[in-house]
Amino acid sequence: MRLETKRKSLHLVGAVIPLLLIYVPWQAGLGALTAFSLLNAAIDIFKDRFAPLGKLYGFFFGDILRDHEKKGGFTGSTCFFTSLTIAYGAFVLMLAMPVQFLAVIYTGFLIGDAAAALAGQAFGKRVIYNNKTLEGSLALILVSFTATFWIIPDSLHLVLFASVLLAVVELLLTTLDDNFFAPLMVTAFFYAVVI
Repeated sequence: MRLETKRKSLHLVGAVIPLLLIYVPWQAGLGALTAFSLLNAAIDIFKDRFAPLGKLYGFFFGDILRDHEKKGGFTGSTCFFTSLTIAYGAFVLMLAMPVQFLAVIYTGFLIGDAAAALAGQAFGKRVIYNNKTLEGSLALILVSFTATFWIIPDSLHLVLFASVLLAVVELLLTTLDDNFFAPLMVTAFFYAVVI
């Protein structure tokens, strides 16, 4: 539980980045996201090929990596920020989705996913599907909504809709990386239904 708490605490730090997109010019937002995604990917690729980088990375993050991440797969951070970069470029910049909606979905996902994992492990008794619990799913909805309702306070029903969608997609994803696909799928569905 301690290591999962450490891993999920990084979600809280990362959750600030989608919020910053509301306040920065799009050029700066897209540039920073692209650079950060490429940096994450480069670290994932070279940490196993360049021993000093691998040792430094292992010192800070080695104990919280998932098995596939230890075997050379992309980390959750790389997947999340690549997903955010794609969504920002495609839905906000190309399709004119309000950036506040993107912030609700991506910030809600990071904070809600952390809450779901911790609540599911601590209190989860009713397994719904794929070893995920009702308690974890409800925690995702509640925490995601609570963390993001202030972003578009005049559209609370849309914030709740996004939170419920995140919980449903997170529940159903079994083989695809949730850090990449869950918020991106919700963004696409949200755009199709709401915008």
